[in-house]
Amino acid sequence: MELNNQTLGCPITKELSHLLRTYTSVNDYADVSIKTKVGTSTIRDLAFRRNTLTEYNMKAIRELTIVALKNCARQLKDGKSNIKQLENYLNPVENEQVKAS
Repeated sequence: MELNNQTLGCPITKELSHLLRTYTSVNDYADVSIKTKVGTSTIRDLAFRRNTLTEYNMKAIRELTIVALKNCARQLKDGKSNIKQLENYLNPVENEQVKAS
């Protein structure tokens, strides 16, 4: 669901809330607050669906969504690299057991 004027007055979706909580931190909230001039408590309340979207605070949720997307992509990239590193610690038989399960 796209963030637009039709979503004003409503909390964000449960799905977006889950993604924002998974891929952002309180430090991200602070950075977004500085950039958008929306308070960190408002951003937190929006992410946890305890507040509704307004024209004013929607810019913070849009920015937080961008941060979440970047963090998610970074975690995916780091995860692939970490898998290879972990595989190096196992012998070939153990690697096959992990892949088979």
